[in-house]
Amino acid sequence: HKYPVLNTPTEDVMNTFHAKTKPVVNVMNSVKDTTTSTIQHGKDAVREFILCVYFSIRLLLND
Repeated sequence: HKYPVLNTPTEDVMNTFHAKTKPVVNVMNSVKDTTTSTIQHGKDAVREFILCVYFSIRLLLND
């Protein structure tokens, strides 16, 4: 504790609160990151799929 004078029950409660909520916040951040990257991969997959279809159609039309 930097400020021993402020070592009140309130501070203890706050420390306990932060200690308990930190894992929850970490999980939420992790879920957010996973969702963001999944959406990004999904966009890339859709873009690649559209390109594949586009080139397939062009090949069919050229034949």
